[in-house]
Amino acid sequence: APSVDGRSVTPRINFVTLGVADVARATAFYEKLGLRKSAASNDDVTFFDVNGVVLVLFGMRSLAHDANIEEQPLPKFRGMSLAW
Repeated sequence: APSVDGRSVTPRINFVTLGVADVARATAFYEKLGLRKSAASNDDVTFFDVNGVVLVLFGMRSLAHDANIEEQPLPKFRGMSLAW
């Protein structure tokens, strides 16, 4: 098992963050699938608890800013897959 400072660490995913063009529209989509947004959500970011993993919807511009990079046009295929 991996370790940090000599302590065993069990790897797990806690958050999956998706950059979206429209937070409100993406939120509505996931709510139609049955997810309920967290009270910590706001107009700029939505949080869903999905059985212990937090699905986060973040506006693309805000996500780029958070990562301290310039927002750029996205390719049609980004090489990422998420299965639920």
